Amino acid sequence: MYTMLRFFVVFLLLCVPHQLFALDVNGDGSSDVFSFIEISDKVEVSTVDGDIITEISVPENLRDNPATLYPATHNGVAAVYSLVTKKKSLQGTLHVLTAAGHLGSLDLGSLKHGTFIGYELDGDHKTSDVMVVDKKGKTLIYRNPFTSQANTQSLSLPAKKRDIVTVTNHNNEPAAAIFTLKGKSKKKKKKKTKNQVTLVGLESGAKENLSFKGKVGQPPIPVMKNGNFVPGEFLNIIKQNKNFTKSLHTDIYSGATNEIYSDPETSLTPGTYIGGGSGMEVLVSNDATGSIYDLSSSELLVQVGDASSSSGGSDGSGSDGGSGGFNPPPSNTCNDEVPQDLIDQIEIAWNAANLNLVTLLVNSLHWNEFCVNTAFEVQGILSDIFNTNPFSLSRSSIYGTILSVPIYSGKDLSKNVAGCDKVRDGTDGPLGFLAKPASDHTGKLVTLLPSSVNASVAFLINLKGKKIEKLEYTGRSNGYRPTFRANHHGSHYASSLYVKAIEDTYEGKTVLCWKINPHKRND
Repeated sequence: MYTMLRFFVVFLLLCVPHQLFALDVNGDGSSDVFSFIEISDKVEVSTVDGDIITEISVPENLRDNPATLYPATHNGVAAVYSLVTKKKSLQGTLHVLTAAGHLGSLDLGSLKHGTFIGYELDGDHKTSDVMVVDKKGKTLIYRNPFTSQANTQSLSLPAKKRDIVTVTNHNNEPAAAIFTLKGKSKKKKKKKTKNQVTLVGLESGAKENLSFKGKVGQPPIPVMKNGNFVPGEFLNIIKQNKNFTKSLHTDIYSGATNEIYSDPETSLTPGTYIGGGSGMEVLVSNDATGSIYDLSSSELLVQVGDASSSSGGSDGSGSDGGSGGFNPPPSNTCNDEVPQDLIDQIEIAWNAANLNLVTLLVNSLHWNEFCVNTAFEVQGILSDIFNTNPFSLSRSSIYGTILSVPIYSGKDLSKNVAGCDKVRDGTDGPLGFLAKPASDHTGKLVTLLPSSVNASVAFLINLKGKKIEKLEYTGRSNGYRPTFRANHHGSHYASSLYVKAIEDTYEGKTVLCWKINPHKRND
């Protein structure tokens, strides 16, 4: 697989899922979009057409890591929930913001191995409620926080430490959906158990257990239609790598599933944006741009956040006639052409100090999957235009990011070890990650990280996270990739290890890990 350069509009959030949730703020029957705009330090609420409804200022201490911003409503107007967590204990504090200012805060206790959910749960469609579930299933629901109708409900859910909790509608009432994933039973035969979801009515307390097929990778996001949960239907990202994101649209009642493939790092925002058709729609977005599809037919309805927006019909990126999904898994091809016309437009907009147009045009470069040589050529051209590094520019304050779904999970769903923020695929093709048992120069284990990674510190660790040795950094080589050398030949080590690297980013440090077999080539 070729190494591809993508230009991202990034404002990193400490959040497990990168899916989204849509609210109708202005009451026109269509879901609206919440985006954080870095240049103004505000959350901008707008229609799909780009018309601004309102803006909400976010203080610095409520927007930076480890704070996570979520879309919400309060007394019928747009709001932002800022969830602030302490890094180790995951003690959570929720802050409520509207255009009128900071309304107050709630101490949510420890979210370690627990879940925060910020959906509308009581049916008034005026104020987003808050549900907090700890690792033992103890649950508090804060209804209509910071309003005259505020009250708190306490209940106990049959949720265990590793269970995944989300919400849906069941038997005409909001319900907790507790996913228990299959594993080995304690019987001598160790027979595999089935995936199970337990539905618990939040008003009646009635419980019902269902078996279901399919995978669960992150907290499932309830499908929405006209502002309400579609009973038993969820979107769930189950696989992400550098080439594509694979998600499942699952109906837990019928067992029906539909695979959805989209670009890497995309987010899925269920809602009703256009209307018509099934009314169940999803915004497939990356940063501040995206496309809206009908969730049932996979038909492309409209492009969002692009000057060339147009609606109606599939342009070839929709369903392929029944295979399921908005587009098939990406091919192994890459773009070897420099988009000169687009670069000329970027230069004109930059010289005219039209930052909004620069934002739009640089965003559109994301959709070009460049071959590695072309990527470096484009990077050099943009460096000359901006007189700076384009990666630095892409993280600067002129950009924005659509907010994340109102679900925060303190569970270790990815089973990452030793504090790894991300575990990446070590078989990503030529000029990506590489680890081989014997270097051509030293005859010892050597590791090269992708050129896009900015790291000069790396370790070998075992599967339990124990450090084996620090690797020697020897600079960049072979495609401008950070290069690290071990003390021994690969055969000296166990057959399954992690390479753990500390990456320096604009937002701080990120711990990246790659699982390798040091006895053979990992490429």
